[in-house]
Amino acid sequence: MESANIWQRACPIKISKIRGGELCSSYIDYCTSAPCQHGGTCRTHHNSYQCICKDGYTGNHCQTKVNECNSVPCQNGGQCVDVIKGYRCKCPIGFTGVNCENPSDHCLSRPCQNNATCTTIGNTFKCNCAAGFTGSNCSVNVDDCLSANCQNNALCRDGINEFKCVCGPGFIGSLCQYDVNECLLLPCQNNGNCTNKIGSYICECLLGFTGKNCETNVDDCASVTCLNDGKCKDMLNNFTCDCHPGFRGEYCKENINECQPQPCRNGGLCVDGIARYTCLCTEKWLGENCTIPNDTCKLHFCENGATCVNNGSSYYCKCSSGFVGKYCQTELNECWSSPCQHGTCKDGVNDYHCTCQTGWTGKNCDVDIDYCEDKYCYNNGTCIDGRLKATCKCPIGFTGIYCEYLDGLCKSNPCQNGATCVNEIGNYRCYCRFGYKGRNCEKRIDWCKLNPCKNNATCHPDVNSSFTCDCSADYTGTFCHVKNWKCADTNKCQNGGI
Repeated sequence: MESANIWQRACPIKISKIRGGELCSSYIDYCTSAPCQHGGTCRTHHNSYQCICKDGYTGNHCQTKVNECNSVPCQNGGQCVDVIKGYRCKCPIGFTGVNCENPSDHCLSRPCQNNATCTTIGNTFKCNCAAGFTGSNCSVNVDDCLSANCQNNALCRDGINEFKCVCGPGFIGSLCQYDVNECLLLPCQNNGNCTNKIGSYICECLLGFTGKNCETNVDDCASVTCLNDGKCKDMLNNFTCDCHPGFRGEYCKENINECQPQPCRNGGLCVDGIARYTCLCTEKWLGENCTIPNDTCKLHFCENGATCVNNGSSYYCKCSSGFVGKYCQTELNECWSSPCQHGTCKDGVNDYHCTCQTGWTGKNCDVDIDYCEDKYCYNNGTCIDGRLKATCKCPIGFTGIYCEYLDGLCKSNPCQNGATCVNEIGNYRCYCRFGYKGRNCEKRIDWCKLNPCKNNATCHPDVNSSFTCDCSADYTGTFCHVKNWKCADTNKCQNGGI
């Protein structure tokens, strides 16, 4: 509301006096000098002016600001702030309104998080947190892993009001408390013996094999040197040196003395060489062993079906297949050319025989056996041929040596009460803990229904899925099956016994 103030001034020019007063001969507009401040409106009267002030100001010239806070309008401890045309109240916590006259609802701003329940209490509020959260605003997720008991070095992952134990290799169970018997999967190859360990297994390999699963044949030639150009052949837990002709022994170290059986006849002198000998015959004899008279082929000294060819002054023997030597007396060792690629060679008459290593076949042991010919992988599994056996590569959803098991049935954790889940062909099986039964171990065994307590004793189930028997005074024992003898009552002691 605007206020009005009148200001009077005497005439600046004195002309005449009328009836004791002064007469101003000229009209003066006092509002020309804009005497009203702060937007006040100036109005001229006969010999003065009037200032009509805007709201919030007062005084003859509207020079004074009105302080609305002087009336103390703010309630409940609110702080008053004077502003143009009014005032503003700064309310304390718990109050609202123009004058802080109304209590405020702190829960309207939804201060409680994570589905907590908000309750207004006086000038404040309280959050009732949902399970798994804490803090004044329920903004902190409770670390459930702090109270978890994940065993066997398992990794704990915190959730909302729950935790999950991530088991390491070789363990299962909600707390990773069960050891997996890896030996049931037959990991040890080549007849290795499997021993289950906590979280793992150990393969005890037969001699000649090594590796975690006994899958590697030990190369016995790695630390062996066959002498005199001998060739080392690896065997199972053994080796053999295939000696160059003229040498023998485990490492081909010994030079064979071909003169030892005295091959030179009729006074001939034997000179030993490498894999051979030379007979120095007397003048009446010739031939490799000095057994041929120094004439022609009349005596036919060619051996092993060879044909004697007379060339005038001498002769030569045309050998049959498989024999060599001047007289065709030496059988050709077909194994010297090492025809057996993955096996052991045995020399024969004009032939040889290869004993192949595991996984190889054919005349020269050069054909890799395809183990997939006799291997059937179920459920569209792919057979992969290996060196010693075939393996099945299973499609998604199947597992097992032959892809015969459905994979993942145990992933949904169907087994309850700490039971162990094992995949089977097209199904799964739950191995229940003591005191539970049912397909998923969901039923707790009521031992008392089996009436284990004798002699009218009372059976009580306990929290450990077992029971206790409350015996009468005359009986004792786990099942109240033992008579509690009292000598005074039974008078069992005879002949003056106490």
